[in-house]
Amino acid sequence: MPVHENSVKNLKPITSVEMARDYQRKSVESRMARKKALEDFSIISKELKEFSAVDIMRAMLGKAIEEGDQEAIFKYTKELAPYESPKLASQTLDVIDNTKDMSDEELEAALKELEE
Repeated sequence: MPVHENSVKNLKPITSVEMARDYQRKSVESRMARKKALEDFSIISKELKEFSAVDIMRAMLGKAIEEGDQEAIFKYTKELAPYESPKLASQTLDVIDNTKDMSDEELEAALKELEE
């Protein structure tokens, strides 16, 4: 049965003071890097709260355009389209046909009927 790389069986015994100090230094570096990454993430997440999802998509589209990534440009453009251009609603028009044959009174009556 294969042994996993993180298994306790793979631990190397510390054989010298230098080896112990090296392990300790690596451990401190790892913790400091993790701490910095978490701080950077919290700063970024606080900054992102000021922006809407549409603002972030616009920024990502700009980055994709700079990089020339055609797939990303298409993706973000498609996602942004409903927010960038207004949707047109259909409208019904009431029309009076054959106004040439109507008298003034009939035309006024038809206009009043349309207004109601």
